[in-house]
Amino acid sequence: MTRSILFVNAALTAVLYCLVPPAAAQSRYPEKPISLVVAALPGGATDILARPTAQALSKQLGTPVVVINKAGANERIGTEFVAKSANDGYTLLYNSASLVINPVFYAKPGYDLFSEFSPVALIATLPLVFVASPTLPVANVQEFVAYAKQNPGKIAYAAIGIGTGTHLGAQLFFNANGINALVVPYKGGSAAVIDLIGGRVQFYAGTPALLLPYIRDNRVRPLAVAALKRLPMLEDVPTVHETVNPNFEAGLWYGIVAPAGTPPAIVRRLNGEIVKFLRESDTVAKLGVVGAIPVGSTPEEYGAYIRSETERWGKVIRDAGIKPE
Repeated sequence: MTRSILFVNAALTAVLYCLVPPAAAQSRYPEKPISLVVAALPGGATDILARPTAQALSKQLGTPVVVINKAGANERIGTEFVAKSANDGYTLLYNSASLVINPVFYAKPGYDLFSEFSPVALIATLPLVFVASPTLPVANVQEFVAYAKQNPGKIAYAAIGIGTGTHLGAQLFFNANGINALVVPYKGGSAAVIDLIGGRVQFYAGTPALLLPYIRDNRVRPLAVAALKRLPMLEDVPTVHETVNPNFEAGLWYGIVAPAGTPPAIVRRLNGEIVKFLRESDTVAKLGVVGAIPVGSTPEEYGAYIRSETERWGKVIRDAGIKPE
């Protein structure tokens, strides 16, 4: 009898021991370096914004947060890598809007957006800036819209790839104004701007940091910012909202997601540290240098945003009949 009791007690102790470590591990999180995967090349907008986030989280969490670039296939390679990673909070994805565009653009994106990720936080938005070639006889966005309508099919616009944020942002603007234009895909923004200056394309929707030097040198003609408020770095450039399309917004955006099933306590911990970082004046200044606007959100709010953006860009893709190259 004594042996039986001892055996039962030992078995219960073993079971309880197996149950305790996960909760204890969550309370001690993080205990090792965290990988922040960027599904794009170093030096791009996603990478540039991810690095100060990683630095801040490293300091606040007391453990290294290391940026790992896994680029390729319009960000599908890195995104799929995180989707299939362990859901222990040590592998995160610093995602761009491609997270929601790829599932409606590609038949096999490599991941299921709503079953393989846990939203952590929306970090920032990056409004697009609409610019025209100096060879075009227009001085502002109103004149551009009028000219484009009077010359259907004669406007060629540059985009960094097909099905990307710059492509769909421009297409959304054309849809809103009844403009028929031809997309010309490029591999990089610099090449697109060079052709814009030379008049080989007439329109481009690009990021503020890329376009600012060209705007200041009068090499491209600024038309409007696709945001509800003017950007401090381009305070003389009006918004689409205040000129031709009220409430119009188009741009890139960034957030962090974790593999589905990541413990809620870890998601909340990460979210709290991210929101804290985004509220600091130094963060606002750093993001403002590239034209990004800090946001911050709850995990639930970010999940709702992901769903709404999936519907929004899915409609643009379907209405325009956009297909992969």
